[in-house]
Amino acid sequence: MTDQFHNTRQQIRRNDQVATSRTSATIDKSLIKADEAPEKLKKGILLDLIINDYRHPPPMEDMEKVERNSHTFMISPLKYDRSRSYVEPIPVNYASGYIDRWDANYVRMPCSPCYTTNNTQPPWQMIRQELIQLKKKCDAKLATFEDLKATIIKCAGDNYDIYCLEVLITSVYSNMQRAQFMTTILSNMCDLALNVDTLCSRPPALLRIGMNRSVTMSQRQAASLLACAFFSLFPYRSDREPKDEYKNFQDPNFI
Repeated sequence: MTDQFHNTRQQIRRNDQVATSRTSATIDKSLIKADEAPEKLKKGILLDLIINDYRHPPPMEDMEKVERNSHTFMISPLKYDRSRSYVEPIPVNYASGYIDRWDANYVRMPCSPCYTTNNTQPPWQMIRQELIQLKKKCDAKLATFEDLKATIIKCAGDNYDIYCLEVLITSVYSNMQRAQFMTTILSNMCDLALNVDTLCSRPPALLRIGMNRSVTMSQRQAASLLACAFFSLFPYRSDREPKDEYKNFQDPNFI
């Protein structure tokens, strides 16, 4: 399953790179179903068994006692309270705002003031305007795939072929699924990306092979980073010729 998925993604990536128009990009029917798992495929312990066996969270060391040199916390120390399970973790530095790290040991964030384009201007304000306009169209139920495509290309800074995404939204999705995605889901994704500098008030550390290092983040922070990846906002990661700095890391951007 893993090899098939990897080969499929490589095939689609190659097709996207050589495609020059919608008619020149073709997707084999077998590729569309490549991610579908057999019905009887086991994916681990059943959820019901997990709930029955682990009714209480396992004992964990207090966050304040964890060694900070090898562990990066993106949230403030939090102790789970079942009576207040609705309380969300608070990002570190929440009161003081975003604190940037722009070096090879941390993820280079799209909201970083050090991220500049060829005209030496940080593109974050332009990115925000594009996402705000797309969100307004989503909330008004007027957003189309062409609006989404234009936003991604503008934010990514290059004219990438995203025909596979177009097929998913316009052909694979049902009318109900497409309406749900282009309004509610896409609007929420715009929100998550727009607020990445608030939700992720510091960049996550890069986890390199051979280093004892870990990162703790909230689900909302992870969702915000994934939203940035969907719109391909991470600096220099969609370049035609990737920099050596990233050669041992997967591309976070979706294109």
